[in-house]
Amino acid sequence: MSKIKIILLLLLFLTGCSTKNQVIKDNHNFETKIKPFEETKTNTPPIVLPTPYKKISPLDNQYITFSAKNAPLSSFLYSIAKVTNLNLVIDKDVDINQQITLNLNNAPVKEALDIIMNITGYYYEIKGNILYIKKYMTKIFKIPYIKTNSSYNSDLGGDVLSNTGGNNQNIKGNFSLKFNNPKEANDFYNNLENNLKNLISQNGTFTINKFTGTLIVTDTKENIQKIERFLNQIKKSTNKNILIEAKILEITLNKSHQLGINWNKIFRNFADGTLQLTQTLPLQNGFAGSMSYSTDTFNMLIQALSTTGRIQTISNPRIRVLNGQSALILSGDIIPFWEKKVEYTTINNGNSSSVIPQVTYERRDVLQGVSLGVTPIITNNNTILLNIVPVSTSIENIVFFKDNNNQVVASAPKLNIKEVGTVIKAKNNNLIIIGGLISNQKTKNIAKVPFFSDIPIIGNLFKRVETSTAKKELVILLRLRIINE
Repeated sequence: MSKIKIILLLLLFLTGCSTKNQVIKDNHNFETKIKPFEETKTNTPPIVLPTPYKKISPLDNQYITFSAKNAPLSSFLYSIAKVTNLNLVIDKDVDINQQITLNLNNAPVKEALDIIMNITGYYYEIKGNILYIKKYMTKIFKIPYIKTNSSYNSDLGGDVLSNTGGNNQNIKGNFSLKFNNPKEANDFYNNLENNLKNLISQNGTFTINKFTGTLIVTDTKENIQKIERFLNQIKKSTNKNILIEAKILEITLNKSHQLGINWNKIFRNFADGTLQLTQTLPLQNGFAGSMSYSTDTFNMLIQALSTTGRIQTISNPRIRVLNGQSALILSGDIIPFWEKKVEYTTINNGNSSSVIPQVTYERRDVLQGVSLGVTPIITNNNTILLNIVPVSTSIENIVFFKDNNNQVVASAPKLNIKEVGTVIKAKNNNLIIIGGLISNQKTKNIAKVPFFSDIPIIGNLFKRVETSTAKKELVILLRLRIINE
């Protein structure tokens, strides 16, 4: 019996080992690369919903014969009610004595009633077996729009400094070309309200709930239809977005291009027209143009730029901008600077008083890099008008301010700012090219002999400082694509 027990234990042990090995193998499968989700494909036929029954109107299959000259409106409405066997209710605002002239011979009741309502400016509703004639109708519209205002107001280049007074690293980001675009100009609901005042009748009313994006209008049917067409045009325009994909390049110019990139020469070298600009704008200190985008032409453009110097990619931002709204793209480092402030507080202690100083430090942040302000507007033919202001800032030196005790109380940067601004016209899927932001970058190279260069007084004899200057040009490439929601 003991031998049988031993054999059974061995079998159980071997079975357990094989199970354990299998578990290890399964766990190893989880270490492989996770594949993306795939769409489930089924052969299930689509569900066919039954066609809903058409609601039968009391006006269907009804005909009327009516002939009158300068007859009151009420006589025609009574005839309609009699033919359709409907009860008639006329609103108090309806002028039942309004004269109409018509000659109908076995005409469809619905068409005849629609024509008279359009002529008189009234409208009708049928609820149950009652025909209501009204002058004013009420309709609710949903307005899918964000409840924010955007504005930009500054000289060219904007404000690359910030005064946060704390740890919140925010750049102001105001940009423009001496533009003054106040907040009221981009206040959607304020503009909507002003437009509605021009479309509404004297006795009409409207209410806007900005929180829910709801508009309630009470007016004549004609004016309601005008407002509806107006809102549909607004929705069609505001539902468009522009995807802006940017490539910010810095080119260290070679000796033959120390005055900057010769853009005319770059595009002239391609005689076959593969790099043909659709538009060029001469700028005082730069270049702006647009061209049709494709992978081949983009690669050819990069190849042409590489002949002017060494290309380095600074940033590849992308952003979706609502039609007519402003956006700011920042790329670089935020460098903090501090200013010491001392406030004195007087404390009275009976017959004496003491002054206690309170020291605080105010922080100012500086963006060392590139800020790109854009405002796109899409026209009716899908042409894009792009207001663009790129600003390049670099810190050349830092100035320290000291008090009488030779203590540093403030620090401020000496900035090198390069800026360009323009409004350029482009088509969908065009490539915008902006250049001309040239800067001089100085670098110091110290060559020294170990040990001997560290000896006081005579150490400078074993050092050599070389200063080199490199010219760099900032090139910004923007690909624009319209996205309809």
